[in-house]
Amino acid sequence: MSAVQISPYALRPLSQTQLSDRSSITISPKSKYVDLAWDFSDLEKNPNVKPSASILRFAFEVKNAGNFSENRYDSLREAFKELIYSMASSPKGKLPSPATLKARYTNTRYFMSWAISNQILRLTDIRREDTDEFIILVRNDDAHPMTKIGRLDVLKFLWKYRKSLSEPIGYDPLMGESPQTISGVTRQQKKENRYDYIPDDLSQKLIRGCVKFVRDHGVEIAVAVQMRDTANLDQIRRGKSKANRDRTKREALRDTGLTNADVTTLTRQLLTGCYIIINFFTGIRASEMLTIGPNQIVVEDGLTWVIGRQHKLDQKPRKWMAPDVVHEAHQLAKSLTQPMREAINYEIEHTTNSELITELNSLASQLFLGWSSRREHGHKFTHAPQVSNIKGSIHSSLKEVVKLLEVKTEDGSLWALHPHQFRRSFVRFMCSNAMNIRYLQEHMGHKSLDMTAWYDSDDVELTNEIVDQMKEFKAQKLNAIFNHNQKITGAGAENIIKEREEYFIGIASVKSKDAFMQNLAEDISLRSTGHSWCMGDSGNGSCTGVVGCMMDIGMTQKCSSALITEEHLPTWLEIKKRNELLLDSPDIGRLQKEAIGRVIAETIVPIIKALTAGREVHHGD
Repeated sequence: MSAVQISPYALRPLSQTQLSDRSSITISPKSKYVDLAWDFSDLEKNPNVKPSASILRFAFEVKNAGNFSENRYDSLREAFKELIYSMASSPKGKLPSPATLKARYTNTRYFMSWAISNQILRLTDIRREDTDEFIILVRNDDAHPMTKIGRLDVLKFLWKYRKSLSEPIGYDPLMGESPQTISGVTRQQKKENRYDYIPDDLSQKLIRGCVKFVRDHGVEIAVAVQMRDTANLDQIRRGKSKANRDRTKREALRDTGLTNADVTTLTRQLLTGCYIIINFFTGIRASEMLTIGPNQIVVEDGLTWVIGRQHKLDQKPRKWMAPDVVHEAHQLAKSLTQPMREAINYEIEHTTNSELITELNSLASQLFLGWSSRREHGHKFTHAPQVSNIKGSIHSSLKEVVKLLEVKTEDGSLWALHPHQFRRSFVRFMCSNAMNIRYLQEHMGHKSLDMTAWYDSDDVELTNEIVDQMKEFKAQKLNAIFNHNQKITGAGAENIIKEREEYFIGIASVKSKDAFMQNLAEDISLRSTGHSWCMGDSGNGSCTGVVGCMMDIGMTQKCSSALITEEHLPTWLEIKKRNELLLDSPDIGRLQKEAIGRVIAETIVPIIKALTAGREVHHGD
């Protein structure tokens, strides 16, 4: 017998309630059924979800049609509430979290706004031609594939929960088909867009910019913050007025050349930079970033470990290996937020309520904190300056840093950075090795170049994600070579070209070709040296000459594990340019120049020629 699901919302199904009793139904610790906002923030277990992301508002502006709270929209608003309530009280499937309810609310709100724009004020008035029009609208909209599916999910839910609605829709709008099928989104599109990631060029600009920003300004601002905020808290302890405190803060910063506003802004930006560095280089989930504390980073046997808790596994302790720069970021974040912890402790000194003390101690145990002039959720400070965690501000802070570092897409728009993008980007980074395998081995302490041994962490789920992504990554590279005849060279290219010409082209069906590619992806290794792929595999006893190929590019013409593809062309053009500059340098001798000339003639030029056969190429390509 399957286990009975118990709703975390503790709601009885609507079928067990009378319409006249709905005014007394408690939706959450902060909301009643009749309220125009249902606040589920106290029930959200994910520490990274800001409170507003768990509030469902039924009073919102409808374009050119007033406010949804108006009496003329009573029927639609009641249907809206009944639908959300039914999902939380008697779900047909997995229990939705408050964040999931908010996502379904957002899509339903879109549908309600569409209905109003078409002068539809009751679900019972909706005809099939109306929902067909809605489907066409969604399909043709220039929206994210998952957004399209989500908006059509509303039609599915309206039909699925029709027995719980006072005025239900009278037919199945999707006619038994799934929202994904009706949306026109393919499985491949869904897979590719399931999780956003930061493109490699933008992630490098973002990370390099953050590291430089942290190193250039971190110490200066950390010292300024300590001076300013220590002076301010001292004035508070003395019972001084706000005017006195403001004057004292200005005096504390007088010799730094910084204003109070400068320090506040730079502190927020630097703390966000630290957040980005730690998140990007560890692959920690967004939900787990806020469990990191000010003393939860350790160095053991030369390796840096970040200590936290894995949200998806009931807050079990976990640790993540990290490069040295993560330790730098952690220490700076600790220094920047230390005055905030002192403020929290001062608030605790003047608090007798044991529950509030527990809440404040929990807040003080977090690394990522921020000053806040107001606090809508949780304890409002009455003695010390207001402190909160950053979950309510991290999204805007990320946008601020993206603007500061000018991280822009090809069309010139700023990249829409989101906390959830870092994990996916980390997995891609581990697979494609934007910085190369040697970096990973040396800085992350890997004893083996085997993929499954790379990430020596308690986070098994992350390791599996990396392995799965690596298989997908290899399949994509092989698909370009076998299906699209990508130009390849290097000593390892001969066998692949032979396989492509003598066997692959003889496979008749697309399905069989895909199976061939998947099997090949399972069998070979593919690791980046920066200018080539290394197919060496220590598990099979073959050479793992990644480091050798990196130190001697001539090995790419000799080692049967070396494979160079078209995407390496810009690197080889740059290598050619550097070596030609060396030839013109007066600082090297004749024998060195002769050796460089041989490398250019025997290795670099043939590789570039092989990768550019049939097209004109300029150095800037």
